[in-house]
Amino acid sequence: MDATTSRSPGEESWERLQKVGAEAFARGDYNEAEKQWLAAAQEAEKALGPRDPRLAHTLHTLAQAYTRAARYETAEVLHRRALEIRQLSVGEGSAEAASSLAALAGCAWRRGDLPAAEPMLRRAMEIRRQLGDATVEFAELLGDLAILLATRGDFAAAEPLFRHALAIEEKACGPASVKVASTLNNLGHYCLTFGRLVDALALLERANSIQEALLAPEHPARAGTLVNLAQALARQGRNAEARTALEQALRIREQTVGPNHVDLIALLSGLAKLNGALGDAQAADRLLGRALPIAQQRLGPSHVTVGELLLLQAEAALAIGANARAERLLDRALPILEAGFGPEHRLLVCARGQLARALVAQDRLEEAEPLLDELVRLLERRGDLTTAGEIASLLEDYARVVEVLGRDREAADLRARARAARRRDGPPSGACGTGGGGS
Repeated sequence: MDATTSRSPGEESWERLQKVGAEAFARGDYNEAEKQWLAAAQEAEKALGPRDPRLAHTLHTLAQAYTRAARYETAEVLHRRALEIRQLSVGEGSAEAASSLAALAGCAWRRGDLPAAEPMLRRAMEIRRQLGDATVEFAELLGDLAILLATRGDFAAAEPLFRHALAIEEKACGPASVKVASTLNNLGHYCLTFGRLVDALALLERANSIQEALLAPEHPARAGTLVNLAQALARQGRNAEARTALEQALRIREQTVGPNHVDLIALLSGLAKLNGALGDAQAADRLLGRALPIAQQRLGPSHVTVGELLLLQAEAALAIGANARAERLLDRALPILEAGFGPEHRLLVCARGQLARALVAQDRLEEAEPLLDELVRLLERRGDLTTAGEIASLLEDYARVVEVLGRDREAADLRARARAARRRDGPPSGACGTGGGGS
């Protein structure tokens, strides 16, 4: 914005509100930022006019606050209006127009419309390139395009863009800045996604160290890095460290979006899996008890995520001996999962196996036997649905059931088949949900 030698009371009021909002946003208080910037927008519209670039600036910053609070549709409406004002007031080739185009590309990306996002992002990059391509703003666009390409599966094209952005930011801001940490986090996330665990962990630990030094412990910008770091640690089997990181991420997100937001579902279920892997099924059960009503309310009672959470909670219930409750949870999960994935999906196999175990634990062997027989036949025909070790565990469960029922020869045959499967696969990997270490 251009400074003026004499400012009206309206201009001074707008500037004060904008500044206070920016200070609140910087410390992660997005509710206060929203309040101040809403007032600034009203002041700008009244005192400066509906086409003033300062109004566009406020709409752009307000949209950023809405984005951080996961109110994406509202943010997109404001970004579109800001772009229209900027194109009319300062020109289609302006830095301000480039910022709005990049923001709208982000809105399109979040709703899954990559074909719409890419041309807006490339147009914003072209504008920035004409204005000077060694700026932090250009680096941000490089990073955005890298994320888009990586999301599409082209990490080979994305990684050099991430590295280029990082080099610009390190030169402009120093090696330990918030912007550098953000790019390290994004690059680390995609290294993790594409199987480069060692690289991912080094990048994410560096990003977390920078944020730890520069930001408050509960600053909202830290949550994404902590989630990615937890995933990397869990893949290395460092589940206790992963749990600590994910617990902090959950606290931050709860403060940012509230206790019942849809974004919390993945954090709660991931934390439940880590607790299950660490042998704390009671904690896993409590966390899933929180996640399930959020998913039912926000996604609908028949959403596949609800089915997956029911399955996870059933596994936790089995682990603490609540076998009848596990059965009830699985009875609810099975029709949801079958409707969402079809009759021969891996999760259906897992749920049926857990139902058989719940029945066995309640001494209802005659009900468990046909279910186990059906599962064994399916898995020997469709070995791609699970591991040989898990087939072996199922065969061993089946052997114990038929042995109790007095069919010793059949039990011996099932155990021989289990041993053969075990030799192909090694030790069993555990149940299909809470026994895993991922987050």
